[in-house]
Amino acid sequence: MKKLFQRKNLFFNRAELILVIGFLCSSMPESLAQIPTDNDSEQVSYIDSLIKVIQKGPDDSSRTISNSIFITHIEELLHKPESFHQKIDSLKNVSIQLSPDEKVKLYTWALQSKNEGTYTFFGYLQYKTRTGEILTVTLQDSSKNISKPEAEKLRPDRWYGCAYYDIIQTKKSGKVYYTLLGWKAINDYSTQKLLDVLYFDKEQPKFGFPLFKTGRVFRNRVIFNFKAQITMTLRYEERKKIIVFDHLTNASNPLGPTDAGPDGTYDAFKFKSGRWFLLKDIDIRSTWKPKKNVPKPVEAPLLEREN
Repeated sequence: MKKLFQRKNLFFNRAELILVIGFLCSSMPESLAQIPTDNDSEQVSYIDSLIKVIQKGPDDSSRTISNSIFITHIEELLHKPESFHQKIDSLKNVSIQLSPDEKVKLYTWALQSKNEGTYTFFGYLQYKTRTGEILTVTLQDSSKNISKPEAEKLRPDRWYGCAYYDIIQTKKSGKVYYTLLGWKAINDYSTQKLLDVLYFDKEQPKFGFPLFKTGRVFRNRVIFNFKAQITMTLRYEERKKIIVFDHLTNASNPLGPTDAGPDGTYDAFKFKSGRWFLLKDIDIRSTWKPKKNVPKPVEAPLLEREN
């Protein structure tokens, strides 16, 4: 299996490394408090303990070092061809999503800065080529440098980082597009959920495609920004082939602070003719059709029009 990892050199001082090892030893069984052997199950248990330090470490230094060690070990695991078909259920703190056609697999997780409260996301994409070869690509979070995330088409090395929790497989003009549902914490005050698109151009992965139609607007991805203290619904209803979500009030710029939250009503995207079409004010208790006599909301700024 060909790998396309981009590793970073790891340099830790002795005090930092001792701190991480001590935290690991205190939070995992004695039998696992050591560098793993070639046994896959031991390696999975070890890297799962590392991810716990990434999320709960006492300071930024221990979290960052644990994340770097975690990256080294998960890359070794993903480099093995059998990892694509392996169910790594014990990695509870890493989101692992397999596409319905079993040709795409995504691994994503978050690193929070204890000092600043901000989040950085990490991930890997595994996919099968037409010849059956499995490629693994690193996803590099570049969110801070993406000024118009709903409008841009992105590559794995310029990724709008998040933790994916569902994959929907669709087709447009005979080509497969994967709609991704994701969660993205910004800081202690703001959180996002988003709809993105993964597709392949000459077997090269790309993120973002104008499948989402809202009025005259076509978006490459859709971002919902809301208060970190609340919960927003964004889920796929397979039986109805519809993505249902809370309607948010007082939503602001996707990159800025917000006090938005659900107002008790629901909107949805319905897949039809190769596009996701927005349905406003859905009655989820009985039908999935929009309610009648609803005032038309102001359209978002034009991002991309259909040719």
